[in-house]
Amino acid sequence: MDGHESCIADFNLRKKTRLKYPGACSLEYQNVMNIIIESLFQWDIKKQKSKGPGIFGTTVAFAPADEEQGRKTLHKHIQLWVREIDQQLRTELFANDISIRTEARQRFQRYIDKIMCASYGVDMEMELPSHPLHCDTPSTLYKPDQLYKDASSQRFRDARHEELCVPINGRIIQPKGIHQLITPDTIINRVLTYWKNVDRPDTILPPTKEKLDQAAYLFSYHMKGGCNESTDEFWGDHRVRQLLLTHRFDHHDYTHRRGCFKKGCECRFLFPFRTC
Repeated sequence: MDGHESCIADFNLRKKTRLKYPGACSLEYQNVMNIIIESLFQWDIKKQKSKGPGIFGTTVAFAPADEEQGRKTLHKHIQLWVREIDQQLRTELFANDISIRTEARQRFQRYIDKIMCASYGVDMEMELPSHPLHCDTPSTLYKPDQLYKDASSQRFRDARHEELCVPINGRIIQPKGIHQLITPDTIINRVLTYWKNVDRPDTILPPTKEKLDQAAYLFSYHMKGGCNESTDEFWGDHRVRQLLLTHRFDHHDYTHRRGCFKKGCECRFLFPFRTC
């Protein structure tokens, strides 16, 4: 069985197991949530109080709600109260004095920027080949923002629309100096191609949906400190896995989901966003 067939078999096995044993999946989900609450929120579950600052600040209280998605997987919505956003800041955000309101807004924005990030978390780079007429010219490395820019604001607006998003097909990035538009996936695959240092059947790019899924859910097991640390030249590369992890869980599908249009014909989450 080659790498792709093995990946498909694993994908199908997990799907059948999840549907056949929902109770076991619920227990595993609860274990993961406990790790998040104890380690990331720094909340003592037994004593019901904060152990110190977590990823969102010092948790004062939180209110969780568990839900089941259409594909029978669980997820949690959590409302958090943190000490860093106190009542004084909340009051000043709506103060009558414009200067107080502006300063409070800036403080709030600095806090959000500190705890939340839309970055891929890795130093992405890609290679352009040497000039075809000058083979002795070395290849050049570029950062994505050196080669690409956002498409027009109107195209982003159309990409949020329930019907207008279809013909756009996710193409919201424009190579500088070229009128043809591309998708963010194109940039990601170009970076992965540059990082690819092996030639095996299981390193075909772009990765299949099943391979992307497998690479993402095994991240914590395969990376440094995991219980099954990977030494593979490609799949054990933290940059590769971090990029795939972000791509799998943080990318909004360009066709959106039914839930995106509960409140109208535009995506209620306002995806896609322009680069910031």
